[in-house]
Formats: sequence, structure tokens, C-alpha cells
Amino acid sequence: MVLKVSLLGPPNFSFGGSTLLFPFRKVQALICYMAVERKASREVLADVFWGDKEGPLALRSLRNALYQARQILPGGTIDGDRQWIFWDSTSVEMDLDRLLDSEISLEEIRSISRPFMEGFHLSGCPRFDEWLESIRRDVERRCRALLNQKASRYIGAGDYLNALLPLEMLIESDPLDEDSYSKLILCLSSLGRYGRVEEIYRLLQERLFRELGMSPSDTVEKLYRRIISKTVNRDKEDNDTPVAIKKVPAFDFCGRNEELKSVGSFLKNKKKGPRCVWISGEAGVGKTCLVEMVISSFCPDRSIFRCGAVPGEDRYPLLPWNDLLGDMIRSFPPDELKLPSSTWSLLGESFPALGIKATSFQPPSPGRIGLILSEIMSQISQRRPLVMVMEDLQWFDGASLEVLESLLVHSFSDILLLLSSRPQIDRSALAFIRSLGRSGRISLLNLDLRCFSRSETEWFCDRFYPERRFSSDEVDRIFGVTDGLPLFLVESLRLLKAGRSVGETPASLSDALDDHLSDLTDNERSLLECLSVYFLKADWGSLSRICGFSQLQLADLVEGLRGRAILAEEKNDGGELFIEFIHGKVKDHVYNSISNSKRRVLHGELAHSLMNELAGGSWNDLACSRLIHHCRNAGMKLEELEYTLKKLKLHINLNYELFPLFNDYLLKESSTSFGSREFTVKELESSHALIREIKRESGTSQKLHELETVFMAIQGGYHLWWGDYDTGKMLVRTALNRATSREDWVMESECLQHLCYYGIQIEDGRLLAAYARRLIGAAGQTGNDPVKAMALRFLGMARIFSQDYGPGERALLSSIGRFEAIEAVDEPYTLQIIGARSYLGDLAHRTGRLEEALSIYESCIKSCEDGGFFRGLCLFHSNAAHVALDLGDLTTMDRHISSAKAYLDGCQWRRGNSIIFSLMALRAFQSGDEAEALDHLKSSDSLCIPLHKRFWLALQLWVKGQIKKGAPQGELGDYLDSSAQDYLERSVDLYREMGIDHKIEFIDRALC
Repeated sequence: MVLKVSLLGPPNFSFGGSTLLFPFRKVQALICYMAVERKASREVLADVFWGDKEGPLALRSLRNALYQARQILPGGTIDGDRQWIFWDSTSVEMDLDRLLDSEISLEEIRSISRPFMEGFHLSGCPRFDEWLESIRRDVERRCRALLNQKASRYIGAGDYLNALLPLEMLIESDPLDEDSYSKLILCLSSLGRYGRVEEIYRLLQERLFRELGMSPSDTVEKLYRRIISKTVNRDKEDNDTPVAIKKVPAFDFCGRNEELKSVGSFLKNKKKGPRCVWISGEAGVGKTCLVEMVISSFCPDRSIFRCGAVPGEDRYPLLPWNDLLGDMIRSFPPDELKLPSSTWSLLGESFPALGIKATSFQPPSPGRIGLILSEIMSQISQRRPLVMVMEDLQWFDGASLEVLESLLVHSFSDILLLLSSRPQIDRSALAFIRSLGRSGRISLLNLDLRCFSRSETEWFCDRFYPERRFSSDEVDRIFGVTDGLPLFLVESLRLLKAGRSVGETPASLSDALDDHLSDLTDNERSLLECLSVYFLKADWGSLSRICGFSQLQLADLVEGLRGRAILAEEKNDGGELFIEFIHGKVKDHVYNSISNSKRRVLHGELAHSLMNELAGGSWNDLACSRLIHHCRNAGMKLEELEYTLKKLKLHINLNYELFPLFNDYLLKESSTSFGSREFTVKELESSHALIREIKRESGTSQKLHELETVFMAIQGGYHLWWGDYDTGKMLVRTALNRATSREDWVMESECLQHLCYYGIQIEDGRLLAAYARRLIGAAGQTGNDPVKAMALRFLGMARIFSQDYGPGERALLSSIGRFEAIEAVDEPYTLQIIGARSYLGDLAHRTGRLEEALSIYESCIKSCEDGGFFRGLCLFHSNAAHVALDLGDLTTMDRHISSAKAYLDGCQWRRGNSIIFSLMALRAFQSGDEAEALDHLKSSDSLCIPLHKRFWLALQLWVKGQIKKGAPQGELGDYLDSSAQDYLERSVDLYREMGIDHKIEFIDRALC
């Protein structure tokens, strides 16, 4: 068997038909390095990968990594002596070697010409980064040399037609390569394609000026002038020269003069605060056109951020805001805006477009997001006038509308919002924004666009087609057919301009669009069909891959369709180019005209493209949502289920687990969209329904059985998390039995992790120890050292719960040591180390070493803040406040309560810990606010009672006893239906069970 190595694109190794998996990124990087270099000294490897460590430690880390590599690769692939490490390539097939073959086909060059080790990153290894960039440049040079060789061979043989493709590919890889442009211009002129010569020269001109502020070189300029001078008297309509589609000039009116005047008057109002123009009306009535006319009247100094939505996006919370914030971040990077890193972390948790590499506790609620955005928009508006364009609000999800409402409520800055919607928008959202307008909280102009009247239709016809005089009968006919709908009217008038008579105008908008698109070339129609399956707009690179056109072909097609007012280009501040339909009705018409079978194929191609993107980089939750949509429409139900479960697993890991087992890089790169507890339940239910549907249609395959096991583990873990222990244990244990029976150690490890968390929640030391030991064994089967290290932490916690503190401390320290050792062959696991240290704080707290416990918690807080790990801060501040209470240091307690509350406020659900709620209830009562005290007591009870967590429950009972001693009145008094004595006795009983002597003594003194 042969080891297959793919390094062009995301790294991939396979042997015997199975993909090889690497537990550590640094081991994978080392193997990639050796596959390319074939031979390297131990000293060089130690310097490349462990240059930040002392010599002996670096060499020891290298030995560990080589051991890991040999466990994964076929025997003998990597070998070495005391000085050198060797790579045996005799039984290896590597895609990189294909670039040494001068006879390689153009198709194969195109298929493998992706960046070397695309999307791969290794932090803290600058020498490796230098090597990686060097190889990437070398690979690019090899590809270009092959393309140049083929182009020169064709040109030398006079085969100018076949020379075009390699030249176009050269320009794709380097858009500023003037030599390739020169050769392409020569080939095109030799073929008599003078129109294309003009286009290519203009393209080079534009790119050079935009990127470098330069003009083409004298050589290219003279070549172009020589060719053009020879064709001055040539007939432009020669059959050998393609006739360029003349661009229809964009008319400078939209037939909405009164509305434009209203907007102009509205914007002259100098009242402070947000101003909102809400444009509503049915599809085709001219909402977007009016928005664009308003924008065109602005000075160019304004910052304009845009977003929109399409049908079906309401399943995926906050997608529109992700697009808008992506625009914003390219114009105003985070370091230019004065916000705490913890706030950026909160946003980064829900919006991948921000690219924020930090971790928060949980994705914030829509209300909290709106509040944060109001501050951001305020800062931006102080620098430049700010406009936010939000179209098709009727398809916004509920969370996105809540963010908009919160933004308007909290914003006092001079921002302008241009909103558009169809009549079927959520009435409650419309009513809320109108109420803000009536109260004066915002300035609101509501424009309800209607179809044109008969007189407006006549005026529009005269303005659109001034060369023609329309009779009254003709206007009646046009108005009777179009009902004055602007989009239908424009399409009908275009047909009249093309030579149709009024009697031949289409009877419906659909017929008009059919006529408008009837003379498209096959390539143009293919492009429109591909574009119609995208959610909104398509980025240039993705569209090029899906359509299969070269970038120059695509540029030609887009230019022609722009000229016919079908497509539009949009370039963001980051230089990314997007293509979209000018009107959604045209997009819908094209999409609906595609056969069901072709739709499935196009959705499938886009789904596979998104799969490759997700495989090659960090997880993007919103991209996964779009991938699931395309899988659903492609009939790829197994893939839809697979990615739905991947999304759910990450959602639960990031939203529910306090210390998810990700290294620093993955933790900071991963994001998950906003989702409430109800959202999680809905996703679980829809996944279960999809499993049943696949079973009914196709029976139970091996793949479906595996995915169903994954689902059981996820659903069971969710039930355990919320204290539904019977259901949770049944599901997770069923999944565990399935995994064990087929020796699926990875799945077994995941199930055991859920059961360990269950043991932690109920503080059952024996149960937790049993599951932790079994987890160590399962991790050993797969060589998963991070899981082993985490299992040691679980074992340490089990010892704490069993009051076996010495072994517990040793297990926690061992866990920390293992994670520190893993850093030698992988990214750091900082949060895991901080988590284990925090449990050393728990141990110190339980054993009465209060000063030490407080010091540990505050050290954990500092480590989190220094590293940008905000996930554990609420718990650490809560624990520190608890210790400060036991020390009698109320000032320190209040400081930590305030900090914990700051991280907790605005979270969609409060499942972190009940300690903070108990302490806030106590302080609220002591300050005389019984209503707030009652709310906090209820929040704490909702956590500690169903979870049966003794440590939390004991504190809650003590707080209830203290409050009851203060003789509360009203609802609070009614809620506390036991005596103070009873609460305190129940609290001390729990502390006795846990062996926490200093708490027992403290309460006993109070009882006496």
C-alpha cells in the first residue's frame, strides 16, 4: 500500500483508503516538513519547532513528536540516527511531485494549484512560518513556470487559441503580471479579437492603478497602441470580433420624486439621535432603487454598512448582522475603537466575520448585542457620518430584529438607518419601532411605496423612453398590464426599446423577465443559475470555482450582465469582490426556472465547496448554517445531518461547557451563533426528525447508525447539563454501549466526558472516579493526550468530592503537568490549565485555607484576563467572592460580585453557577431591596435544586437562613416558607456530608 500525501490545499494524509488523523498540530507540521525536505538534522528540527525552548528540552520535545509521528505513519516512513531524521519516499505518492512533471496537463495544474498547506497555522514557531512561506512561494513559482512553458510552446507553434488558457491562468495567479498580459494581448490580436484586446488592456490599467497607483509599462503601452493603430479603420462589427453588449445606461431617476423630497426634508432635521427611514412595499415596487437614490445623494465621506436577508435565513440567528459587522470591521478595526477586550470577545463569540480571537463565557443575548453595537456605532459616527442599510427585514430572524430594537433603544448617536421590508414583516417589530418614533426616542420616516398611478405611469414612460411619444391608448394598455408595478414597467419599456410594439408587451412580470433573459448565451445563463443558489451575494472566488469559468471568462460574463442591468458588483473596504442580482425578483425568477434536478446539483456543488472551506480552516458557525441549507436543498440528507450534529456539538461545547477541550488556537478561532435554550431544543428535535426521515426513506446504514450514536450522546449530555438525569443517563449510556461494541474509542471518550460532567454536578466522587479512569483508558486507545490530561483533572475532582485531598491535589497537578507537556507538540491548552488550578482553589477553600484559595482564584482571574479567556471569569469571581465572605472581607466580596455580575449580565441563559445569585440575593436584602433579593434567590434555586449540587445548595440554604433571620416581608417572606433555624441546620448537614469544617463551625456558632 502507498501513503498518499496531499499538501496542495489543506494537508491530507491517507493510507489504505483511510485518512490519517493527527492528535497534535505540531506533529502534523513536523510530518509535512519532513515529507518536503526528506532529510533534516535533529538540531534544525528542534530549532524550527521548539526554538523558544532550551536545547535539551527542545530535543526531548522533538523525540516525543517523532514518537507520535511513528505511531501514525506506516512503518519505516520516518527513521533516523543520532544526528539525522530521514523520510523514506519510496512508498509515498505526493501531489507536490506532480509539479516536477513538464507534461502535466493544464486541467491537472488547475486542480492542484492551491496554496501549499492551505489554512494551516502554527503559533509560536516563527522559523516554521518562514519555511511555510518559502515553500508556498516556491510552489507558486513552479506552477507559473509550467504555465509559462505551455503558453510559450503554443505561441511558438502558432497555436494562439490554446495559448489563451495558460495565459489566463497566469494572470489569475498574479493579476499584475504585465508580461502575461502582453502575451495574451498578442494572442488575442493574432486571433482578430480586438474587442478583447481593449478589455484586457483596460483591466490591466485598472488593476495597476488600484493596487500600485501606476500605469502600464512603456512596453505594454506601445504594444497596445500598435495593435489599436492597425485596427482604427477596421469594421468594428466584423464577424471575427465578438459584438460587445452595450451597457444600458442606468437612469438617474426612480419615479419617486415625492418620496425623495420627503427623505430630503427629513434628513435636514438636525435633531440629535438615530434617524430611521423605513421603506415598505411589495416586491418590485422600487424599494432598493429608492434606497440607492438616497445613498447617491450623500457626500462620499459617509461610512455605509449593509446587510440583508433571504427566505429561510430566519432559521439561522444573526446572519444579517454578521454580514454588516464584517463590513464594519474592515473599515474600523477593533484597535481603533475603545472597547474592552471582553466586549469584543462577547461579539466574536457570535460573529465569525469579526475574526476576534478571544473567548467569552456565553454568546450574549440580542439585547446585550444591541447595547454593545450602540456604543460601537456611536464611536464610528463621531468620526464619520454613519449609514446602516438593512434590506428585506421581513426575512430577518427574531434575534436580529431584537438586536435592531436594542440598538435603537440604547443609541443616542447621529446614525441613519435605511430599512426596507415587504408588508409581511413581523407586526410587533414594526409596532415597536413606530412606538420609538412616536415617543421621540428616534426620528422616524415611514414610506409606504405603492404601485404607480396611471398618471405616474405615463410620466415614468416619458422619462424612461424620451425618444418616443406614448399615446393615451398605449399608456392605458401599459398601465392595464403592469398595474404600475415599477419592475414590470421597466421590463416592458426595455422590450419596447428593443423594437416590440405595445401590443406585444408581456402579460405578466414572469413573461417580461423571460423575454429580458431570452437572448442570454449559454454561459451567461449558466452563471445566473449558479448565482441564484447563493443566499445573497457570491464572493468572486467561490463563484468562479462553482461556475467553472476562468476569472477572465467570469469577468467578461459579469461585465455583459452588468451592462444589461441584471447583475451588480460590490467591493468591500477589504478589497473583496462580490456579485449579486440587482433585483431579488430576477434572482427568484432564474432560480424557479431551473429544473429540480439541476437545482440539486448546484446546491450540492456549493455544499461541497463550503465543506472544503470548513475543512481547511477554523470553524465558522454561520458558514455551516449556509452549508446545511445547501445540503437540504441538494437532497444530501446524511451530510445535512452530519453538519447539523457538528454544529450542535460545537454549540453545546462552547455554550454549556465551562472548559471545553480545545487548544488556544481552536478556542479563539471557533465561533458559534447566538442560540437560546429553546433554540438548542429545537435543533435537537429537528435532528431527531431528520434521523427518522432518513430511516424511513433509506433504512439504517452504518453511517446513519454512527450519526445516530453521536446524536444520542449530544442529546443525553444536554439533558444531564440541565438536571434531567434519568433521560440523560439513558441516552448517553446507550451511545456509550454502541461505541464500546464497535470499539469506537473517540465516541466512547465523548460519552464518558458527558458522564464525568454528570458526576461533577452531583459531586459523587466514586462515580466520577470510575468514569474518569475509564476515560483515561479510552483516550489511551487513540493516543489522545489532551483527553487523558482532562481525565486526570476529573480524577482530582473526584478525590476532592471524596474528601481525599492529598491524592486529589496530586491528580490536579499531574493534569496541569500533562497539559504543559502537550504544549511541546501542540498549541497550548491554557484554559485547561487554569481550570485545574481553579479546582486547587476549591480544594483550599474546602479545607479552610481561605487566604490561599482567594490567591488561587485571583491568579486564575489574572491568567484569564491576560490570555483573553473570559469564559471562566464569572465562576472565578463568584468563587473569590464566596471565599471573601468566609474571610469576612465584604469589600473584596462586593468587588468580585460586581465583576461576576458584569460577565453574567446579558447572557441568554444563566447556567454558570448559583453561587453568584446566592451572594447577590444576600447583598440585595442587606441593602433593603427585597424584590431583587427574591429574583436572585429564585435564579439560584433554579440551578442548585434540580442539579443536586451540594456545595451550591449548602450556600443557598445558609443565605436563606440569613435572610429569614432578617424578617423579610411580602413575597420574599412568603417564598422563604421555612424557619431560619431549619435553613441553617439543613445547610450545616450538607457541609458535614462534604467535610467542610470551617463552614460547620461558622454556622454552629450562629445556631448557638
